[in-house]
Amino acid sequence: MSEPLPPVRRKPRGPNHATSQATKQRILAAAESQVKPESWLIDPFSTISISLVAKRAEISRAGLSKHFGTREELGAALTERLLNSAAFWDDSYAESERFIESLRESDPLDALAAFLQYELCSTAGYERWPLVQALQIRAAHDPHLADLTRAGYEVDDKREWRLLEPLLHRLGRVPRRPLSGDDVAAAFIALVEGAAMRRLVGESRLDSERGDLASHFTLFSVAAVELLLSLTERELDEECDDDWWATRNSTSTTS
Repeated sequence: MSEPLPPVRRKPRGPNHATSQATKQRILAAAESQVKPESWLIDPFSTISISLVAKRAEISRAGLSKHFGTREELGAALTERLLNSAAFWDDSYAESERFIESLRESDPLDALAAFLQYELCSTAGYERWPLVQALQIRAAHDPHLADLTRAGYEVDDKREWRLLEPLLHRLGRVPRRPLSGDDVAAAFIALVEGAAMRRLVGESRLDSERGDLASHFTLFSVAAVELLLSLTERELDEECDDDWWATRNSTSTTS
């Protein structure tokens, strides 16, 4: 019987590995600083100058190419960095919470509609919104990046539900069984992002006030309120007319 082979001794990751990782992060930070808000679908990193990245990262172009051999490799690594960033998924929640606080004395339904419209305006007006969409489209074609995006949405759903829950609670609403709050938030986020895409190309039908709608409501806020009411139910199973739209519209036309 032959003697067993000695165990393979792997070379430990020492200072050189740490230095290499630090250099990569410097390169990616330098590249990220060049990403412009107007970067759009075909190549979100088209504005990046490799020479300027190398200069800002304090490395030669030859040294940069040892870490990222092609622009595509740099783009993939930068996409991963951005999708992994907490700031990418959590840019305006503090402002949203303050806006909700300002609605404390408002009629519960008016407060909900106002917040829904606020979320659309915040999303569509976000300076990096075109870049966010470009990165998600890029991630859709890469399984690893798609996993990161799905994980980011899971966190986003939970945060959005924390914003929606107190507003719906004022109306005595809870997620319709067997849905969870995260399910309700996910559907709302999808509606917001779709509407924000229309706004991106200058289409304003959804968020302009019109005389045929109930007072202070836009087409988007009506759709969003209906969506949330259809995904929730009365907390105590009270007898209640859920046709809020008919009630509101009749009130506005008689006032």
